[in-house]
Amino acid sequence: MIYRWGPALNSDGSYGSWPTNPQPLVDLIAEAPQSSTCPTTPSAWTRIPSGTPKGFFVCIDPKNKMIELHLSASALDINTSKAQTTQWINPNTSSRLGGMATYEIVTQTFVRAPSDASVSVSPSTLTAGTGGNVTFTFRRAGDTSNAITLNYTPTYTPSGINSKFTGLGSSVSMAAGESSKTLVVTANNTVASGNSLTVSVTSGTGYTISGTSSATVTVP
Repeated sequence: MIYRWGPALNSDGSYGSWPTNPQPLVDLIAEAPQSSTCPTTPSAWTRIPSGTPKGFFVCIDPKNKMIELHLSASALDINTSKAQTTQWINPNTSSRLGGMATYEIVTQTFVRAPSDASVSVSPSTLTAGTGGNVTFTFRRAGDTSNAITLNYTPTYTPSGINSKFTGLGSSVSMAAGESSKTLVVTANNTVASGNSLTVSVTSGTGYTISGTSSATVTVP
């Protein structure tokens, strides 16, 4: 049962004055399956449960972004006498006697949380005077339904050794449905002990940064 205040019910089942004469009403959740429908424009929504509901049910729009919560119920004026307890409100007809109704309770838009971006590197060390390839792997966890451009910034230690590394840019692109992207970086044979390269994920559109935001390859 859901108690609320509503317009008074007249003896013929019609609404009385409002708001000058409100009275407590009760919505009685249907005990038997009821014929309930969801919006049909601009196109048909999906009802869950798909069968005929007897209480709460939800309608989901075709894009899975809007949800309406509905209740198969009857509204009863609890101030009426026993002889009038069969007065049920049906807002879809002129007569409100004995009618079952579906009441829309709330409409809420749900927005997917942006994906969380991170980066790792393998191997994490290089040999001085030899160099070689390392692979930075960018990942996003969570929503991958949209294509994104994931931004990053390389930092060199000591500064000015960027010519020792090739293959770096400023971003990688992930297609819709893609959760990871690799970037191969080549260090030449002039890398020396104490050199390092750090790649850090930077802010952008469609993702957040709360995990491992940087990865470093060092030359011991």
